[in-house]
Amino acid sequence: MTVKAIASLTTLAFLLGNAGVLLATANRPIATGRILQTEGDVQLQRGDGRTFSPEAGTLLYPDDRLLATTGNAAILCEDNSITTVDSDWLNSCPAATEECDPEAYNCPHRGDDLNVGDNAIPYIISPRRTKLLSDRPLLRWNAVDGVTEYTVDLLENGRKLWSIPVSVEPSLVGERIELAYPANENPLEPESWYLLVVKTDTGVRSPSEFEFQLLDRDTVETVRQKQAEIESQPFGDMAKAIAISQLYSDYGLNVEAIDLLESLPEKTSAVYQQLGNLYWENLRLVRQGSQTYLKAIDLANPNNLELTAIAKDRVGQYYLQIGEKREEAIQLLTESQAAYETLGDVENATRIEILLQRTRDNS
Repeated sequence: MTVKAIASLTTLAFLLGNAGVLLATANRPIATGRILQTEGDVQLQRGDGRTFSPEAGTLLYPDDRLLATTGNAAILCEDNSITTVDSDWLNSCPAATEECDPEAYNCPHRGDDLNVGDNAIPYIISPRRTKLLSDRPLLRWNAVDGVTEYTVDLLENGRKLWSIPVSVEPSLVGERIELAYPANENPLEPESWYLLVVKTDTGVRSPSEFEFQLLDRDTVETVRQKQAEIESQPFGDMAKAIAISQLYSDYGLNVEAIDLLESLPEKTSAVYQQLGNLYWENLRLVRQGSQTYLKAIDLANPNNLELTAIAKDRVGQYYLQIGEKREEAIQLLTESQAAYETLGDVENATRIEILLQRTRDNS
């Protein structure tokens, strides 16, 4: 079987040297909703008085106010309720809570510790750490430079379900490989846990702890019904994709949430942030998440400090961990620290100050 290597950002999931320093976000505010779309003149006023024009996907926090005297906006709360606003509106979305720290490796829906890796390993891109709607998902992994022969195994509850050889054109660093689920193999079944394993012809294999599972049939029906309700709303394609992606994420459908957002022909900075969070927090594809955060930073309104603080924080740490772009990392982290200070997030500002000092001491 021959498949085409598709140019993309190489994904990388790795165990960072000091997880407590890297992943601490104790004071990060919890969003209670997000903007789906706006029409006319709509301004978002944060609780501290910062005001800017919001875009599709912009997160809303407690004490936020929408100024929509000559416009309107559609709001998606974290409980998936939808509100239409056509006047001044103080955020009334229910307070959001999290089952566990979104940065914790041991969150049940994110798996355990990560493995150190590099471009010489065929990391699984998808499916991994996810539930699925499709019983024949698209299979993706990191292309190893120069490798043209792979063996792809699918394990079901620890036992090999099938194994196929895959031949590809010579690949370069930064490419990924996509393989359609084999038509002659049995589809996935609910209740079972699956693991995709890819091995190169030199014996290098992907890590073996990133399992996935098909959503049970009753829950699939529930998701489909809720998705149909969203699709019936008089919203544009981007607004519907943002809402459905949040719905998917709520049910652990991380890969399909990502695929839906990535299919949008145009994306806002907030959509890139949503994608970055899914890659970084849920799938633990740190490089892919960082590259997506960079796009969010490029497009972000400078007054949206909640977005830029986290995005610059994570990209800066990523650069330091892989030993690239040290000066750019320091600049990003310095700007992130200033944003955290403005937001009153003392713990994260202090964390970055310590990280920057250690970086300078080691130079």
